[in-house]
Amino acid sequence: MKLARLLELHKQNQTDLGLPKNFGDGFLIKNNILFGNVRQTAVRMGFKYTDQSDSRYLALPLSQLEAILKSKTIPYIDNVTVLADVENKIRNVTVWDDVTDNLKQNHVFHESCHAISRSFSDSIFENEINPENVIFRLLIEESFSNTCELLGIMDAEDTAHRIFYELNSYIFMPDNRSQLKKLVTETGLASIIKFLIGGYLFSNFLHEKIKDADFTQLLELLNLHEQPIAVQKTMRSVSKIAFELNPRFRWVTTTFYLRLHGMTVTPESLAKIDFLKLMAQDKRFLALITRLSHFQT
Repeated sequence: MKLARLLELHKQNQTDLGLPKNFGDGFLIKNNILFGNVRQTAVRMGFKYTDQSDSRYLALPLSQLEAILKSKTIPYIDNVTVLADVENKIRNVTVWDDVTDNLKQNHVFHESCHAISRSFSDSIFENEINPENVIFRLLIEESFSNTCELLGIMDAEDTAHRIFYELNSYIFMPDNRSQLKKLVTETGLASIIKFLIGGYLFSNFLHEKIKDADFTQLLELLNLHEQPIAVQKTMRSVSKIAFELNPRFRWVTTTFYLRLHGMTVTPESLAKIDFLKLMAQDKRFLALITRLSHFQT
């Protein structure tokens, strides 16, 4: 697709909530339901966005997530001006494939999901110090971000939408669109958000798969066990998507992130945490997941 056309679409779709210097931002707010709802909710919760990124965030974004959440300011870089410069130098020649591999991405969508989940979890887990509870809470937050990014692909029906979405999301799995849309139609968006948070929890707790008994227990805990058998089979199939997260992210980045929070954790110790048992015993976890499934209300 021609860069000139993408720049035109970016310019045509500016909104009050949009970031003019984040390529495709306004387009996604207007045309992607989850992307737009996440932005509206984060702004309503008091979060702001700045293109004045500091060197720490540019160098190692993950290490700055807590600072972002505490300051309620989500950084991004201007990746529009440089594209406009390229187009002005060689007009109507450059195509997206010429620039996509070298263009810096922004992850305000992912960070905004963290902003929403932290705001809810702070109200539910005030002053929580139990290590396993803290770990579980943090991984619910990450699983919510994973879930929103996965589901956002449902609205990406044309080339421009897919280009803008891939640029603004860690997770981009267009082949799963039809299956996800079918499941949302059958059960409702809130139920699928809740279910996928559960599925991603298995992945983020470093399980290799969801055992049949665990799948059954998860559905019961989430009050999804009365769904028709055909729907449960589709849910079982969709749950496997959670394990397509980058293996290095799962095994290295997750434990590093938890250690940044003062948690003493290894991949082995993380995988041993029985989070389904914790969910059954402490209703706060289920309350958080349920609240996140209705985050836009």
